[in-house]
Amino acid sequence: MISRAVKSINPAATTNVTAISQFSDAAKISASLRDGVAFAADHNLVIGNAGKFNPNDTATRAEAAVIIYRTINFK
Repeated sequence: MISRAVKSINPAATTNVTAISQFSDAAKISASLRDGVAFAADHNLVIGNAGKFNPNDTATRAEAAVIIYRTINFK
C-alpha cells in the first residue's frame, strides 16, 4: 500500500526490481506484490529483519510507525 501511495504522488519514482533479492526469503513474496516490495526496499522504506522480509508475518505497531515515518520523509 505504501509503495502505491508514494508512486501515486510521485510518478517519476522508479523501481529497481533487483532490490528484492536482498531478502533471503524473497521467493515467499507473492508475485503480485513483488513490485511494491522491490520499490519499498529500493527506497529504504522497508529494510527487513535480519536479511528477511517475512512476508507472512504481521507488522508490529513500531514497524508500521517506522514505515509511515520513512514514507512521509520520502524524497
